[in-house]
Formats: sequence, C-alpha cells, structure tokens
Amino acid sequence: MGTISILVMGMVGYTVALVVITVIASPCVYGKQLSDQQEIKSEDGDIIDCVPITKQPAFDHPLLKNHTIQMRPTFVPEGGSTFTKKEAKAITQVWHKNGVCPDNTVPIRRTKKEDILRAKSIESFGKKRHKSFGKGTHQSNPGEGHEYAIMNSRNGNYYGTKFVINMWRPEVEVPNEFSLAQTWLASGDGYDTNTIEAGLQVCPVLYGDNNLRLFVYWTSDYYQSTGCYNTGCSGFVQTSKVITPGGSFAQSSGNWWLMIGEEYVGYWPGNIFTSLGDRATTVQWGGEIVNQRTDGRHTNTDMGSGHFADEWYKKASYFRKLETVDGANTLREPQGLYPYASNGNCYNIKAGGTGSSYWGHHFFYGGPEKILKALPVETAFKFPSPLPTFTQGGRFANGTIDLGGHEVSQVPTFNKVWSTYEGGPNNLGVTFFEPSSVPTGFSILGYYAQPNNRQLFGWVLVAKDLSSNNTLKPPVDYTLVGNTESLMIKQDGPGYFWQPVAPDGYQAVGLIVTNSSQKPPLDKVRCVRSDLTEQCEADTSIWESNGVKVSTLRPTIRGTQATGVCVGTFTWQPQNTSPPSLSCLKNKKLDFSTMPNGSQTGVLSNTYSPLIYLHPDEEYLPSSVNWYFSNGALLYKRGEESNPNPIEPNGANLPQGGANDGSYWLDLPIDKKGKERVKKGDLQSTQAYLHIKPMLGATFTDIAIWVFYPFNGPARAKVKLITLPLWRIGEHIGDWEHVTLRISNFNGELWRVFLSQHSGGEWIDACDLEFQEGGGSNKPVAYASLHGHAMYPKPGLVLQGNDGVGIRNDTAKSKKVFDTGLGYEVIAAEYGGEGGGVVEPPWVNYFRKWGPKIDYSVEDDVKRIERFLFGALKRAFVNLVKKIPDEVYGEDGPTGPKLKGNWAGDEK
Repeated sequence: MGTISILVMGMVGYTVALVVITVIASPCVYGKQLSDQQEIKSEDGDIIDCVPITKQPAFDHPLLKNHTIQMRPTFVPEGGSTFTKKEAKAITQVWHKNGVCPDNTVPIRRTKKEDILRAKSIESFGKKRHKSFGKGTHQSNPGEGHEYAIMNSRNGNYYGTKFVINMWRPEVEVPNEFSLAQTWLASGDGYDTNTIEAGLQVCPVLYGDNNLRLFVYWTSDYYQSTGCYNTGCSGFVQTSKVITPGGSFAQSSGNWWLMIGEEYVGYWPGNIFTSLGDRATTVQWGGEIVNQRTDGRHTNTDMGSGHFADEWYKKASYFRKLETVDGANTLREPQGLYPYASNGNCYNIKAGGTGSSYWGHHFFYGGPEKILKALPVETAFKFPSPLPTFTQGGRFANGTIDLGGHEVSQVPTFNKVWSTYEGGPNNLGVTFFEPSSVPTGFSILGYYAQPNNRQLFGWVLVAKDLSSNNTLKPPVDYTLVGNTESLMIKQDGPGYFWQPVAPDGYQAVGLIVTNSSQKPPLDKVRCVRSDLTEQCEADTSIWESNGVKVSTLRPTIRGTQATGVCVGTFTWQPQNTSPPSLSCLKNKKLDFSTMPNGSQTGVLSNTYSPLIYLHPDEEYLPSSVNWYFSNGALLYKRGEESNPNPIEPNGANLPQGGANDGSYWLDLPIDKKGKERVKKGDLQSTQAYLHIKPMLGATFTDIAIWVFYPFNGPARAKVKLITLPLWRIGEHIGDWEHVTLRISNFNGELWRVFLSQHSGGEWIDACDLEFQEGGGSNKPVAYASLHGHAMYPKPGLVLQGNDGVGIRNDTAKSKKVFDTGLGYEVIAAEYGGEGGGVVEPPWVNYFRKWGPKIDYSVEDDVKRIERFLFGALKRAFVNLVKKIPDEVYGEDGPTGPKLKGNWAGDEK
C-alpha cells in the first residue's frame, strides 16, 4: 500500500485546472533509453508504443486539428499543504524495467485484439457501459449496477482540487465488474454534464488483468457519445515520455492537466468541453464499483481495501488533505462537505473532519468484507486430500449409528433456503439450509445454519426408525417462533422460522426455515420419541441482529460417558423471550462399538495429527517426559525437601493416585548448568501423548494430543507501541498444552480442532484451519505462543487485553516445528474392546504438581518497569498489572493431563 497526492487547479478566465498526483512508492528504476526501437514489452503483458507526440490519438478530435501542444501548465495554485520529499518520489510503472521512450514521443499502451474482444462491441470498447457518477446522479438514480461511497462539495466555482489517497489493489469478483478510487470535476446539467475523472482502478474487462492502474476519463455529454478511458479515443493530450495513463491527474492554462509526482503527463484541452471550459461547479472524491448481481446476489467486489470505513487508517481506504482551488488561484480547505453512500449496507463512508497537517480534511470509505455466495454443494469446503480409508472392525466409519431404536446418519449436503447479509461474524450475515441428498428411508429432523464468513461446512443428522419402534413421528402442527419482516436488514426477503409441534410423548429437535409465511408441510420433518432425547443448550453464536440471536445446539451434559448426541441444528431466540423448546438426541445403545480400534486410531493420527510451529525466538522448547526424567528432573516430598529423588524412566517411582494435596512435586535439576539446560527442552526427543475418548454419545472420537514443556518462560506486555519484558511474571516449571481433534464416527472426517490457550481455549472448525503447506495433506497447523506455549490457529499477535494494552501472545512460523504424528504414544483410552485396553504409563496417574509452587513478591519487578514509563503509558501499565490473574504472580507447577477437566469431560 502507498499513497497518491493529487492536485487539480486553475485560474479564472485563463486557467481551468491542474491535477497533481504524487505517489509514495519505491524510487523509479528506468530501463535503457530506446533509440531505433519504438515499442516496449512489459513483464505484465502490456506493449507500450512510443508514439511521436504530434501523432498521438488526441489530435483525431475535430476541435484539436490545429492545436498547439503545451508541455507545462501556465499557473500553479498558491498556499495550501505542500508535498514532502517522501510524497514526491518518482512513480514506477511496470514497463519502466524494460525501457523508456525517446524524447518527443509519448508512451501509449497498445490496444490488443483480446482487449477489444472482451468488450461487447468495438463501439463500446474503452467506454463506460453505464452512467458513471457525476453531477446530479448521487441523490436520485445512479448508474445501473454502480455503487458509490463519496464525499461531495457544495455547488460553487472550483478551479481545482488537491488531495492524498492511499492505494490498494481491490479484489474484483467477476471480469465485467470494476473497482476504482477517483475524483470527479463536473459542471453542467442533465445530458450537458461535463466531467473529468482520474484515479486508480482495477478493471479486468478493460485491461485483461487485476492490476491496479492509473486511469483518466472525460465526457462532455453525460457519457452518451463522447469520452473514453485513457488514450482509447481522442481528447486527452499526453505530454510525458515517462508515465502513461494508469496514474494520477492535474490541469491548468485553459487545459485540464494530469500530473504524477513531478511529471506532467498530459491534459484535456478546454475547448473539447461545453461547460468545463473555465471552471467546475462540483468536486467529488471517493470510490465506485460495479455490481452485476451474478447468481442473483450482491457482488463481493472490493471498494478500496475491502474494509469498511469504521476500521480507519490501518485497514480502510482514505482520502486526506482535501483542498480546492478558488478564483484567486489559491488552495483552501473545502467547506460544507457532505458524504453519500448509495448502498451503506455494503460500502460506507465516514468523514474524519479536520485533523493534523498530515490528515487535514479527510474521510474513510470502502467495503464489503465479503458476502457469502448462494452456496451450491460443489462450493463446499473440501479437505486438501481424500479422506482416509479404514480397515473393517466394529461400527466405526460405517455411515450410520444405531442409537437404540432408531438409526442416524450425517448429511453434509444442503440446498439454500434463505439468507441475510449483515449481522453475525464480520457483519456478513447468515444462510439457512435444508438438508439434501437424504438417504432413502431417512427423515429430516431440522435445518442447518451457518455464518456467511466462511465456505459451506457442516452437517445435520437424519434418522430412520428401526423395526417399527415408533421412535419418529411427524409434527401435528407448526408454531411460528420468529420472522424477519420487521427487521431493517439486508436479506433475501423475509425469513420465517417454524418450530414443529410434537405429538404427545415426542420432542422436536430442530427448526424449519421458509421464505414465505405459509406453514411447511407436516411431512417435512420428524419428531423423536422423548426417551430418545436429552436436554440441550445454546452453543456457538451464528448470527445476532436487532435483538435476535441464532446459535448452534449441543447436549447440556457432555463427557466420555454422557449419552447426549448433537443433531447439528440451531435455535432462534428473540431478545427477552424464552428459546424454542428443542432437544438433543440420546444414545441408548452406548456400547462404544462405534469407536475406532487400534489400527483405525493409527490411521486417524497419521492423517490429522497437527504440525505445531514454535516462535523463531522461542528458547523453551518441548521434550518427551522420559527425556525430562532422564536429564535430572527431581521428585520432592513435603518434609523431605533436602533429599529429592531422581525420577525413573516413565515415572515408575512416582506416587500413584491420591490427590493434589501438596505432598509431592517435581522440579528441575539442582545444579545451575543442568537446570538451564533442562529448561531449554529438547525438540528432538519430543513426543505427542494421545488420549482417545468418546464424545457426544460416542458419535465422535476426541483425540487429545498432549505436549510437555519443561519450562514456561516469562510473559511480555504490550503498552501501546512499547513491548516490556515482565521478568519472572508468567514463569513456571512443567507446562502441559494440548490440541484435541474431534472426528466423526460416521465417516472418520475431522470436524473441528480445540486449541488450548492458558486456562481456556477455542474450537476451530476444519474449514477455518490452516493445513500443511504443499497440498495433499490433511494435517492442520497450530502455532505455539512465545514463552507461554498457548495454541493459536494463525500466526501473529493475540493480545490479552484491550486498547493496545495487555499480555502478548506472539506466534510465527519457523524452522522449529513439531509433527505430532511422528513418535506419538497412546497413553489412555476411555472405552473397552480392541480400541481401548491401553496400558497407561505411571506418570499419567501421578496426580501431584509437575513443578514447585514458589510465591514471590513482584513489586520490585513492577517498579523496575515503571521507571521506563511516563504519563499515559505508565498509567496504562499500572492498570494492566491490576488485571493480571493472581496465579501469574508466582511459579506454580501445573497438574498432569489426567487432572484436567477435559480428561473425562468436554473442552471448555
């Protein structure tokens, strides 16, 4: 990203305007000077013709037959902001690498056959297909398919404008759409409207690529027959031998000039216009896109950076240092500006007012943060490689599961029913789906919903009655639990949400969604006999808007022995009302025959075991437990602290069972050299320790992958722009972290991954994971934070705090990486049969501390840090210290995996 500074100016009577664009970019590196050669082949596919300046296309205009070429504007406006040296750096266009044009020639991008073929006709090539913006269109009926987020000047007399714009390369979804950022200078009314336009655009249909290009445009009859892009027709007189249109603009001396950096590129002669010959009456700045409504939905094409104005300068596009040229040829800050957005739900604009000398009058604009397509099945998420195949054994991955009276199957294919395009994650809305391709004999239990910020990925259960047990019955009626008729949101018309009214002795387990107010057919779904259901609760929020909340559902009671089964449906709950009475399923046949056997567990581990990347600056690495014991770790007993015992391999002499009563703890070697060496761990010896357990009524297998670190390093704080080491705060000996794979027992597919993060963690669905580079691998990637070893799905900084103040969790990819599928050991399984029967190593049943508890005062450490801070930074740090949990202020070794709540229960 860089910035462009643009000046448009002029003088009353004999100066029309000047547009100056200065790009903040790398210095220009020009190629060799051409002599005999008159064309330059650019690496981006363009061919640049060096055309004699007197033979350029501009002079085909009938009003320019006897035109005298002007090489520089006559006047430059006075006052206003000035460009810094940084802002005045030369602009590099791609073709410069292969040459520059000789004197007395101008570079013109050659129009190729394929450029014309992309247009609807030769006559329409290089012209705007719809009415662009321009005077008089912004409050009534803008051009068909065009959407804007612009800042307007009040009607007046303008002889130029100057501003700075930051550059992005917006993504354009389909070839016949475009995205641009520009200024408009306009005068006249109706079909007599004249405009001069210049700026930056991505326009695949015009250029055949998605590169960001400088463009110029003009019209003297409101886009009817005059004008075109760049030098595609007569009108714009090019004077520069360095820059070809695809840059920035300026005007003066009766002509409207385009200037980039310190290079005068060319001008529009004043006599080709009918009302722009002496002045403009309006000036506008902002963004524009074309929305072709492909597949009947709004486009995903970016305006600006693709981020909304609310995200400000770090993400959103902006215009700053807005100035206009008055009749005295003086730059002044504009007055009475007002913003306009033609579709504020997708692209918005926010004025920033008058700021510092750097910002001046400014505004932010852009959008839309990507709206989900109406997803057909073929656009659903797919794993990088095919799913594994499994040897026969038990009922794992057989496609269906008998719950003791009825059989269920997972359906991951859907037909879209209804969508909204705002609210929910990233404010992108939600889509509701009906299960499709339901197996013969099975019935729908409810519909599926997911937020629009990701690919289609999910499932719902369908059911089939076994042996006429009457476990399933259709509803006797429907209750309308909600609709969106009164919600002021962007949506596919109103949506209607229906709860099945179950017969006596039966329960509804899902809702139905329609796009009409007519009740669904009674045979659309089935209700489930009450003894085959359990209580459920709201889980992950899918969408919230206007007081309505949509969430997934899960069994209230979860654990290795719990019988509740997740159906994959959702609940709809308006504010201050009770949620619909929905249930989860129950597995009355919990014999664990659906769990994987030993060989199947091996296939799962080898297929889905994650790669854990450590931070490149990480000095406290993991190790195997046996390495830790064999390299001097000691067992201490209360009352006998002076006589610690070495630990036997595999922890054979560790006390078994009991409780975490403080009677025993582990510690590093006593000698300083040995202590520092063991602290560092040993990546080569590291093993992953696998705990296999049934979850959600044995319809899923959880593989908890445990990793041991001998030492957890000190924390670091972020206080605005400053990073501070926190000395001993955050240190402790013996650090256990884990990643949990949740795998479907219906088909062996990875559903989601849990990443432990300090005392909590987060579930990441498979569609949102990063997978091993190179393709062909279903191994997800996790990142361990520097010193703290918390697990995250993406590299970068996660801040525990707010407003730029908090504890840092830094992650990054490095050569320090651990494949948990290599050298793993299964340490426990929570079910019998061939899949279970694992002999647990002694250290698994050591229920005491894996490190000592050392209380110490951190006041000195805090005061030491405070000496380096002043004013607001010091106050922010003091407030941060108050919020740090008490347990961080001392070294307190954790307990082992078996004492964690998730060992027999669900993840938090």
